[in-house]
Amino acid sequence: MRLFIIEHALSGKDGHYFEYDKSIHRAFSDRGVPVTIYCSKAASQSVVSEIEAKPWFRKISWVHRIKPISLAYFFGLFLLNTGIFTDLRRLRRVRHRNTDVFLFPAPSHNELLGILFWYSFLPKSRRPILLLLFRFLSHFGLPNMPDVGRTFHKWIFRRLNLLGQGKIHYLSDSAILAREYENLSDRKVTVMPIPHLPDKTLDSRHLDGSDLVTFTYLGIAREEKGYNLLANAVKIVFGKHPIARFMVQSSQAGETERERRTTEALANLQSVEIVSGGMSSDQYYKILERSDCILIPYDPSRYLGRTSGIFAEAIAFGKPVITTENTWMAENIRKYNQCGIIMRSFDAQSLAEGMVEYIRSREKLDRNAREASAAWRKEHNAKNYVNIIMGIMGLDRPLEASGGEES
Repeated sequence: MRLFIIEHALSGKDGHYFEYDKSIHRAFSDRGVPVTIYCSKAASQSVVSEIEAKPWFRKISWVHRIKPISLAYFFGLFLLNTGIFTDLRRLRRVRHRNTDVFLFPAPSHNELLGILFWYSFLPKSRRPILLLLFRFLSHFGLPNMPDVGRTFHKWIFRRLNLLGQGKIHYLSDSAILAREYENLSDRKVTVMPIPHLPDKTLDSRHLDGSDLVTFTYLGIAREEKGYNLLANAVKIVFGKHPIARFMVQSSQAGETERERRTTEALANLQSVEIVSGGMSSDQYYKILERSDCILIPYDPSRYLGRTSGIFAEAIAFGKPVITTENTWMAENIRKYNQCGIIMRSFDAQSLAEGMVEYIRSREKLDRNAREASAAWRKEHNAKNYVNIIMGIMGLDRPLEASGGEES
């Protein structure tokens, strides 16, 4: 068995793709499985050297920001799937065998067609085992035409099921998404743990001994991630509780005019510290260490079933979070010891109310989060991830999964 990880969007160390792939690369290698990661041609040298990745895939823009049901949208879909198909076809140089495993850790609904045609063009005797791990909603990006998207996906899965003849397995790291894809594929979808687990636990909050409370927003400045709620929410909270402080870290600048106005408004607030640009994992974890509560006020219409690496790391570190109702994050707050606060609705007032609630109940919420950390680490780690996949392959000798530090 050889494992090929197909991660065409992986180019840098910002975001969670790198940590995700690094953790499973290390765990599979520890198991004695040869691993090769195929990443973006734009990958940095540090990515290539640290996880021995091979730059392979051309950079193709996502189409989710193009107006749906437009000629540009469908042309974008065509280019994306054509690019995926062409670059996967070039992998025939590797001379892969039918016992090899191709793991797609985050295929989107927008690229399934390219994967299907690549697989269908392979000789039957050389078709590898496919593991498709879904981490995105299955809608086709056509909110006014849901039946079209559903019919499209059902057709793709019927074709994959016929071609695979038991060699294609569907996975997801979200129980919500697993149920959705089971309905579309008419196959079992295995729920996977989230593998990237920090190697250490953090110290308790208030390392400087002060009574200040630091709320932190991490990630990309996008409306779907609640970025545009921040400025008004900060004003409300700081007006009531001057002990509140706010850190806003964004690896990418806002792309829309509204996002840019939010950045300007935050920069003019004295209680806000802005950390711009990408950062290493160590720098990212230091920000987490300085934080008391993590803000994840994501749009539930976009994050109903999608997981969040920021949420996973916050819980692993024992940090309470504030997030929106009707999301995967809210479901896991309830599952893991009420380790955070769930906003009533996706607006600045609800976010502010969540922060005020944390200030009033922080001792209890901090305790809940610390207890949730141990449970999270026991379930979500790379060793459990590998054990499940090896079980799917019929190679069930388990690695010992640890809830503490990873080796």
